[in-house]
Amino acid sequence: MEIKIGKSNETLLVKVSGQLMEPEQEFFKKMIDEVSRNTAEPNVVFDFSFLLNMSSSGLGKLIVLHKRLAEQGRRFAIHGINENLFSFFQSINLEKMIEMDQDSYRNGCSFSTFEI
Repeated sequence: MEIKIGKSNETLLVKVSGQLMEPEQEFFKKMIDEVSRNTAEPNVVFDFSFLLNMSSSGLGKLIVLHKRLAEQGRRFAIHGINENLFSFFQSINLEKMIEMDQDSYRNGCSFSTFEI
């Protein structure tokens, strides 16, 4: 799994690629905690354009992040979702809770890269 984090204007963009399965969960949880507690941008966007698949544990962490950001009055969205993940998200009505767009997020950000 690789995570790139960039900032532009009032948006924190997190690009996740590879697989988000059980071995990566602790790292993903730490990143979620960092985003929700130690950043201030009013908009947080995750781009999953290169995320191949995700475990149910990863899904739970996204829901926790959404709730934390909503409590802070911040916006959370997911972009670039592949067809399989999008179908899975729809099957559990996640698109009714979290703003989603199947297209990649387009914004000029400079990124820091984190890999595990």
